[in-house]
Amino acid sequence: MPGFLIAVNSTTVICGHGGKVQLIPATPPRVRIGGQPAVASTLPNVVQGCPLASSGAPPCVTTQSIVPALRVKIGGQPALLFDSKMISPQTGTPPQAIVPQPRVKGI
Repeated sequence: MPGFLIAVNSTTVICGHGGKVQLIPATPPRVRIGGQPAVASTLPNVVQGCPLASSGAPPCVTTQSIVPALRVKIGGQPALLFDSKMISPQTGTPPQAIVPQPRVKGI
């Protein structure tokens, strides 16, 4: 299913509890959208400020893609799309992309 590519600093992603996901750009950053590097689906992204940490429950620490782009690749790795399925392996909750970049779509 088509969706907008996720780019560092121009797409907002939060964990299932509201912590901010720090997106890691593809290495090397060959694809840029509005000057920001696009994100490949193979790298785990770090979660900062998951509220579960203060409750004593295991917090979200990383996210990983489980259904990336099918046709768009960055340096040979599948791209991460706005509607890609992701999960936080520590809690089993899906993070959510809430503000897409509106320029580049992929499948």
